[in-house]
Amino acid sequence: MLEEIELEWSPVVDDSPEGLFIQNAMKRIEIFRSENERFPGFEPSNYFAAAGVLHAIRRQRSTSDHRFCEWGSGFGVVTCLASMAGFDAWGIEAEEKLVKSARQLARDFGLGVQFHQGSYKTDPAINPEADTSTENGRPALSPFDCSVIYIYPWPAETAHITQRFEQLAHPGTWLVSYRGGGRFRIQRTSGNKGW
Repeated sequence: MLEEIELEWSPVVDDSPEGLFIQNAMKRIEIFRSENERFPGFEPSNYFAAAGVLHAIRRQRSTSDHRFCEWGSGFGVVTCLASMAGFDAWGIEAEEKLVKSARQLARDFGLGVQFHQGSYKTDPAINPEADTSTENGRPALSPFDCSVIYIYPWPAETAHITQRFEQLAHPGTWLVSYRGGGRFRIQRTSGNKGW
């Protein structure tokens, strides 16, 4: 069962470290989009709002487990913002060009985040019929091995993703779903872990 979490938060401001990072990232995204006009499935979150939510979550959680995963990490901005908020962050993204851009963004800002090229949709933990082969000789990271998961789902995917999260996530794992504009839904699996 998933529990709804009410959280007070406010967007970061333009001249904060996160705000300056976001402005730089948005310029890079504009360039990327101009060079890749028909790039599939890439729709940025509201980064100023996301940064505010991530800081509020980091303050709220009393656990020492701060592992964060962004499902469909795109350009890597939210994953980088999670690192700036104090999470041990990584992202999973299917599109190679986006993974390369995300890695470059993180390197340029000295952020120790990781980006895995793959898909949360085909991970065996989510889809038991998925290919379980390793990539470059290393087992694929599991999208469920985190205490906070962030996703900006397509509307048609929301119910399925929520159901699978409820079935497979560890007790106390938080799910942060961006819903457009400045709207987020924050839920957690039942259990005491994570508080």
